[in-house]
Amino acid sequence: MNLSDNLKRIRKENNLSQEDLAEKLGVSRQSVSKWESGAAYPEMDKVIQLCKMFDLNIDELLNKNVNEVKDNKQSKININKYIDDFLSFVTKTINMFSDLTFKSKMKCLIEQVLIILFLVIVGSIIGSILESVFYGLISFLPENVFYAILHILKSIYILGYLILSVAILVHIFKTRYLDYYTKKEKEEINTDKTESKKEPKNDNKKEDRVIIRDPNDSGYGFISGLLKVLLIFVKVIVAFFGISVCSSLIGFTCALALSFLIVKSGLLFLGVFLILLALIITNIIVIVLIFDFIINRKPRFRVLIISFIISLILFGTGSGLSVSWIKDIKVINSYDEKHIIRDVVEYNMEDDLYLNIGSRIKYIESDNNNIKIEYDHTKYIDIDFYKNNNMIDYNYGITETDTTNMIKDVLSSFNEKVIFDPYYLNINVYTTKENIEKLKNNYNYKKESECSVRLDDSLKKINELNYELEEKNSEIESLKELIGDGSDE
Repeated sequence: MNLSDNLKRIRKENNLSQEDLAEKLGVSRQSVSKWESGAAYPEMDKVIQLCKMFDLNIDELLNKNVNEVKDNKQSKININKYIDDFLSFVTKTINMFSDLTFKSKMKCLIEQVLIILFLVIVGSIIGSILESVFYGLISFLPENVFYAILHILKSIYILGYLILSVAILVHIFKTRYLDYYTKKEKEEINTDKTESKKEPKNDNKKEDRVIIRDPNDSGYGFISGLLKVLLIFVKVIVAFFGISVCSSLIGFTCALALSFLIVKSGLLFLGVFLILLALIITNIIVIVLIFDFIINRKPRFRVLIISFIISLILFGTGSGLSVSWIKDIKVINSYDEKHIIRDVVEYNMEDDLYLNIGSRIKYIESDNNNIKIEYDHTKYIDIDFYKNNNMIDYNYGITETDTTNMIKDVLSSFNEKVIFDPYYLNINVYTTKENIEKLKNNYNYKKESECSVRLDDSLKKINELNYELEEKNSEIESLKELIGDGSDE
């Protein structure tokens, strides 16, 4: 049984000592102490007296948790209050419209329509902005997950904004119309008693009410209920944003840890370290603000502002150090014996020979009567030149080098203030001026021939289609004649 626990709870909640409770029940303090410890059990009349005293029934006092019972009762009271407030709002609205003149009714309706249009326009603008923000925050997710989360966030926003719009519309309507109507109605009731003795009331004449704001009248409970629901939706949206910020915090933290393993240059390492540290501090500040908002805790703005200023100083210092290091970096775009490999292949010149190498090729005049091809590449690229009839071409592919080792080599060069493209390829062709002209002309002639062949094939296909079209047209004409002959018969 829960009697001992319940008795102790309700006594403390009502600020009663054991002596006070014993005095109210007409028993000794020792009896109350035994009841609370479970050593004894009160008589039935005392149980009934306790139930009346603390607004409980016997089952709730003996078998249930009184705190849960009170919470359930309070929630039911709140729901009933919201329902009563809503019904009262509807009743007063109907009564008010029945008393207003036609002019006042039209004015009220037009005003509500304009407010609704304004809310729709504002909601559309805010929705477009939030959609682009959400799109950027979760664009890294897989496509299916991305669209699922985006639709969920859109639904949450639409529902939340709808609740906010209803609350705003109802509040404006209440303060501009219902508040004044209630006040005016009360004034008429108070003045009717005094004025009825002086002159008879003219029932056929209705006063055109002047709409004013009455700040002294209290709001309806169900409006605050709508705003509470809206606040919950806003917190859900902020929580989704907080998850994205937490993801970025994890990313920046991992990058900070990797910087110790990857970046070895002093100034660059210090600059990257300070930038990542500033970003981590900023992320933590945003997360703290989101957490304080969700749990309704007052933010410690002084600490957060100082932390943000420190992060700005760290970010600026880190950026300056990184730029001072990057300005001295060397970009490799030509042969360099440490990073770029140079190979050579040579072919005999022929009258109909041409190179099918594309835009990577560069012709250089020399005294060499043959075709000397000199190509620079990194060790991560395989180049295989070959001759097929009168065409020289090559196969280009990536070696089976471990990606980890490639990244390690690139980063090692980066720490030495050197940047190179691991897929770098440069091809130079050395031969005489006459051979260069001949190679270019042969290449152009080959391309023109290929285009001519393609054009001939296309024309041939067009002729075939035209021939098929003529056959179909003749078949259609034959069918028309047959149909005509049948109708004549």
